[in-house]
Amino acid sequence: MSAMIEDQHDPLSFPHPALPGALTMAFRESRLREIGLLSYRKERKTFTVRAVMTDNAMPSNCSLEDVVTFQPRTQVFLADGAFPAFKYYSNGKAVLFDLICGPDNTLTHIQTYVSARVPELALGYARAAINQFIDTLTLYTQHPLAIQRLELMSLENGGVLASQITVPTRITTRVAKFHSLRAGGPFLNAESICRQAITSASLTTGFCLRSGDLRAFSKSGRC
Repeated sequence: MSAMIEDQHDPLSFPHPALPGALTMAFRESRLREIGLLSYRKERKTFTVRAVMTDNAMPSNCSLEDVVTFQPRTQVFLADGAFPAFKYYSNGKAVLFDLICGPDNTLTHIQTYVSARVPELALGYARAAINQFIDTLTLYTQHPLAIQRLELMSLENGGVLASQITVPTRITTRVAKFHSLRAGGPFLNAESICRQAITSASLTTGFCLRSGDLRAFSKSGRC
């Protein structure tokens, strides 16, 4: 188990109970007023949502603080620094994304802009859009990029208003010495499916991406 404990000065809250492994929105109690007003008024607004990107192992059996403070890290190098890119769709519409990097020019966030009436929908729309963008990008790079969490940015001060996270498992297992294991039942693949549902691993590779590369995809109508 992680040694990090929750931030007792500004703890995380959930709008609804959630089981481990479920996607849910989490926010600091200091953001409750702003979240509440947006949800109550249901006025359509344009939200900025950014995805924290990684191609490394992500915490899964840990505290909530570990999830929301996980630092983005990838081996995707933006040779020209941060830049905007569009993804075009067959109906002629396009969605704008910002590829954001750190001081070493490695990709840290993919940011987009969505119109929604409540924060939960903004996060859901953004996840769908960013996943589609990454799917198209992966066709050309074969890089194992993953979204660690989404961050909804505040309309008031630009800080993180809420996060969409995968609820971590918080369990310690004590295993006594045993002699052998037997198959779990008649459907033997169930063991593999169960393990893959809990945890999975991927190889990590690196590549260098120039802003013109994505723009070239956009002009050809493939991105």
